[in-house]
Amino acid sequence: IPVESNSTYLVRVKFDVLSGRVCAGILSGDQQRWLVSPDGATVEFLFNSATVDAVRVVMANCYPLDADNPASRFRVTGGSYARLAEGGAKP
Repeated sequence: IPVESNSTYLVRVKFDVLSGRVCAGILSGDQQRWLVSPDGATVEFLFNSATVDAVRVVMANCYPLDADNPASRFRVTGGSYARLAEGGAKP
């Protein structure tokens, strides 16, 4: 998703968990840092884009352990995003 730097965005993602545990998060477009870590069942993300010019919505396995977890399956059913403020506004 292309974004303008130093702006506040609201991203919503709708998904059905078919099996396992699934979390969503917001990753910078260059995949170098999390703007919102995938750490729960959140479907709405409010964040400041800081210096990035693009973001990715990432779906991840959401298990407390790093190994021996069953695979997660999900279906994305919709999503939206909006720029709420510019010029260094912070959520």
